[in-house]
Amino acid sequence: MTLLPNLETLKLPKRWMPDGNSDRLVERVVLKAKQLKSPSDRPSLAQVTRFKSSTALVPQDRFDLQWVKPFLALPRVRTFLGPSCVAMGNDGNTSIAPGILDRGFGNSLVVVDFLACCIDDVSITRFLQNTPRLRMLRYSHMAKTHSSPHDWDICRFLKAIEQEVGNFLEELSISICEVHGPIAASKASVSGFQRLRKLELPLELAEYHIAASTAPPTVPTADNNPLVVDSSLNKDPSISDFVPDSVSQVSLISAGTADDAKVLNTIFSRFPLDSTMLSLKEIHLSCPGKADNAYKEQCAILLEKVQQTDVALYLLLFPSSSTMVWNGW
Repeated sequence: MTLLPNLETLKLPKRWMPDGNSDRLVERVVLKAKQLKSPSDRPSLAQVTRFKSSTALVPQDRFDLQWVKPFLALPRVRTFLGPSCVAMGNDGNTSIAPGILDRGFGNSLVVVDFLACCIDDVSITRFLQNTPRLRMLRYSHMAKTHSSPHDWDICRFLKAIEQEVGNFLEELSISICEVHGPIAASKASVSGFQRLRKLELPLELAEYHIAASTAPPTVPTADNNPLVVDSSLNKDPSISDFVPDSVSQVSLISAGTADDAKVLNTIFSRFPLDSTMLSLKEIHLSCPGKADNAYKEQCAILLEKVQQTDVALYLLLFPSSSTMVWNGW
């Protein structure tokens, strides 16, 4: 590791398990790589632009996200591929500690690809706090066998991304591989995404957003008994609630269930009449061959609707895989 001045792609070996000695060695190498005194200096790892960890995409394997912190402080790292990373805000052993941000962690990152990872909203916030150049982020969620029990809240996860990098992120993909236990239902938030062009989301997000939006609202009373307000006054959720106006390509991942058919019917019920998404050019939608008939019917209805617009609809046969063309790696 100390004699690699021309290396551009760094891939950690499988079963990487850092200890105190390896941490000190890596930190010394990284510090020297960041202290270029002249263009002719060629310290080890100073030319690395791509960094990968190597862990299998299965629930049994994991890579603690804190282990990447010295490598992502290298001065030229633009791309990080992190399979099976784990970072939960309530778990002190795996969470990203705020202190590492003081050493240039993530300053040069442009592309981050989290595959089959288990990261919550607290930890993704800490990871993204010092990534001012980030343009592409892909995240697929997989609960890990040895992780602490934790209900994953996809809407809060999206909100954390919006708050930290929403001003400059251009491509975002969030998908679900496997979860343990329920996913909390809350409202999605996308108003902070100003430059997003490509967005990929699971239909589950729309489902949880609908559940939170249509729940009868309450107001406090003097006797501390909440008063339920007439829910008929609520506006039905729409696709524009969780797709920013700047997006030109949106991809929705679905297994084609009857429940997903109801979600499609709800979010596209007023499309395109009330759509404010003037930049939207393409909708990519999973439509598996084994999808429920009700789901296929909703796909056909949507196909008729988009024919009245300049938007193109692509129906894809793959039920749960990523539908967005990924330019990050």
